[in-house]
Amino acid sequence: MVLPDRDFYYLIGVRINSGESISHHSLWADGPNDEETIWRRFLDILNAVKNPVLICYGNYERIFLKRMGERYGKLREGSAVAAAIARCVNVLSVIYARIYFPVHSNRLKEIASLLGATWQSGDASGLNAIAWRYEWEDTQAGMLKDSLIAYNRDDCAALEVLVVELLGVITHSQSRADVNFADAPKMPLTERAAEIHKTLKNVLRSAYSDYGKARIALSAAFTKTDPVFPVLPLKRVIKRPPNIRKLPVIKGRIIHVPRKRKCQRHLEKPTVLLQQNKTSEHRLLDLAFTKSGCRKTIVTYVGLNSRCPHCNGTFPPPIVKRVRNRVFGGGFHAWVVYLRHVLRLSYRLITKATKDLLCCFGQLA
Repeated sequence: MVLPDRDFYYLIGVRINSGESISHHSLWADGPNDEETIWRRFLDILNAVKNPVLICYGNYERIFLKRMGERYGKLREGSAVAAAIARCVNVLSVIYARIYFPVHSNRLKEIASLLGATWQSGDASGLNAIAWRYEWEDTQAGMLKDSLIAYNRDDCAALEVLVVELLGVITHSQSRADVNFADAPKMPLTERAAEIHKTLKNVLRSAYSDYGKARIALSAAFTKTDPVFPVLPLKRVIKRPPNIRKLPVIKGRIIHVPRKRKCQRHLEKPTVLLQQNKTSEHRLLDLAFTKSGCRKTIVTYVGLNSRCPHCNGTFPPPIVKRVRNRVFGGGFHAWVVYLRHVLRLSYRLITKATKDLLCCFGQLA
């Protein structure tokens, strides 16, 4: 564990599973002067293990190992401890974009809790750990120190639970009923289920969002003299520039914004701009979130234009001008940030999810 503002590592948790027994070591530093001491003790523990393999979750521990080596000297090349540190296994990189657990994020606490891991303190978190450490430095309360050590020990135990589950998933994925593959789903066991899946598979083979566009409709042959099928004049098709998006006309939210008050062209004449009857508006495609889900909406910014009596210039409302080059609203941006930083989806999957979401709401302009 670390105090980020002081770059001080005060607690190292080591859980060793030899196959026959499990042992745990909690290396505590009262102050920065003890940091090197717990680092040396950590190296001694690794050196006592035959062919050690370090396992961590995320880049936090890898950064810790790198910084300790820079501060207190690099290890002898070729040693088992140096090799273990260099080949530290990041379990998160194994899970990311490969294995999806039925949870909302890839946080260790969420996944491990699903698998049965528990924490002694219900409010234990990284942020609370920082607060507990500072409070311990002020009060030297043994209860706070015990809470920090217990939280670190529970994290190590949760990581072991996750690793054991991953080994089971990788080894017995074909035989486990609770494991499936996105690119090649397992066939159902019963004949009735097989028939249902076969029917749905045939439907999905022809079902996609722009199905109507890709199909060619053929009607009965007719001639120019056939009165049933009159000849219609050809219409000239005007292609829009690719950077202009036509938003669907739906009832959305209208935001009235104030008009511009001063002209920036001649600040030496602080004249209030004259109000015009003409309005400017800009529409954004956005997502409105509810308790049961989300829906597509259109946010329209509307405001009166202003005219300068000196230069005769016409100005739209400042807010309309600021959002003029935008296509998506704040709710949509927040949704994309959630997919990237919380669910840790790749940009390719975010693009696909966006197209699927907006196409199911209506045609994506």
